[in-house]
Amino acid sequence: MIYFLFFWSAFNPISFNGQLALQTGIHEGSGQDPYLLARYWPEFAWEGSKFKHFRLDAYASFVLRGSVQKEQDSYHTFHDGRLYRGWIRLKNERSEWRLGDQKINFGSATLLRPLRWFDQVDPRDPLGITTGVKGMLYRHVYPNNTNLRMWGLFGNTDPKGWETIGSDKEVPEFGGRLQFPTARGEWALSVHRRRLATPEHPHETQYGFDARWDVGIGLWTEIALTETNTIEPSYQSKTMLGMDYTFPVGLTLTLETMQISESRDLISSKHAREISALSGHYSLSVLDQLAVIVFYDWDSDQWNRFLSWSRTYDHVQLHTMVFWNDNRVDMSGHSIQFQLAYNH
Repeated sequence: MIYFLFFWSAFNPISFNGQLALQTGIHEGSGQDPYLLARYWPEFAWEGSKFKHFRLDAYASFVLRGSVQKEQDSYHTFHDGRLYRGWIRLKNERSEWRLGDQKINFGSATLLRPLRWFDQVDPRDPLGITTGVKGMLYRHVYPNNTNLRMWGLFGNTDPKGWETIGSDKEVPEFGGRLQFPTARGEWALSVHRRRLATPEHPHETQYGFDARWDVGIGLWTEIALTETNTIEPSYQSKTMLGMDYTFPVGLTLTLETMQISESRDLISSKHAREISALSGHYSLSVLDQLAVIVFYDWDSDQWNRFLSWSRTYDHVQLHTMVFWNDNRVDMSGHSIQFQLAYNH
């Protein structure tokens, strides 16, 4: 069937789009001079003709990067290119099968995201750049809008999402998600299992629950439990509550708070960390938007602040971003960045 569909649709045209992003900035305290970073994502999309109830389509995009940075009396340059996304999909009215390098994400949270299992999307990044995962995804939507997703991943050796240790390249990962609609929202159960790339090769299983309700204000929760089967099993839980509200003046506020706990069993727990995040988005005009995002680590008393102004035209976006963070490894220092993105 797939071979026939491919032959049937082989002469359909391929559409071409792309995005060019130029970025520069200054990072206080890093000892580095200003830099210039250029990135280009050419995108190719192909959609075959419909045969009976099926259609075959494909998508590929690449990222080409180049940068120049002044270091004392010399300039350091860098350039590379790689596949960013690439998949082929067979679909009908309610189902799809997608094979290749793709983006898989889910959940209601936008800032802290306990269910960020497969991507590295930073809520402060206006382009939403993230690596994909290699594998097969099956999705089916039932008549009552219940949504089923199942996936199998292979060859993803680098850590994904919250992971700190990569997966065993010889053993596939697999999981699934079942999402149910309700009168005022939705809820879902998710699971994922993999083998870690360590000498002991322990298995890790992640369980997820999330729900969202619209009751005048938006309310949601995400809970993720990670079980690692070492000689002594260990557990890590992430529990998050969130809410948002849009005021009549056009200001949208989002608040999320998450607690991370670790334990050797499911009954007792050792409190490790609590993080809260607040974001505000306000439209200054039809073209301009102001955004503020603040993270606070309650245990270490660390603040991480972000302010951005964006202007959007038909094909061009302008972004000015200010980072004002306490001294932490993952988000440290003060910096200002300017970004121009052109879409065609």
